[in-house]
Amino acid sequence: MSRKFIGVITTAFYFVISPLAVFAANATANQGLGPGPAGVVQLQEIVQRLINFIVPFAFILLTIILIVAGIKFLTSGGEAKPIAAAGQTITWALLGMLFLILAWLILMIIQAFTGVEVTKFCIGFPGAGTCPNP
Repeated sequence: MSRKFIGVITTAFYFVISPLAVFAANATANQGLGPGPAGVVQLQEIVQRLINFIVPFAFILLTIILIVAGIKFLTSGGEAKPIAAAGQTITWALLGMLFLILAWLILMIIQAFTGVEVTKFCIGFPGAGTCPNP
């Protein structure tokens, strides 16, 4: 047989026969053997977990940057360039912390005035633990 014929047969197998096996397997795949497919509720949970991870991580990272910049400032030896670089880093780290705190305070003020939990991510499908049940 020629290589071209083998290539055609292989392509036919991958694109015609393989999906049939997958569809046949999916017909009986979820009969109490594990969780079903992910949906919108799981997407809500993932986004909420990302938000709950990123905000404290950013604050911790800014604190570490502030400490490292302070150490660079102390070990600069009185030279102008390292002092200016450390001063800029300290300024940006403090501004980052200020913006994080201001964003949180603004969200809390909005929540206090409207009564809507703006720190919870909810597309509108209750049951994820992040959305209130109707």
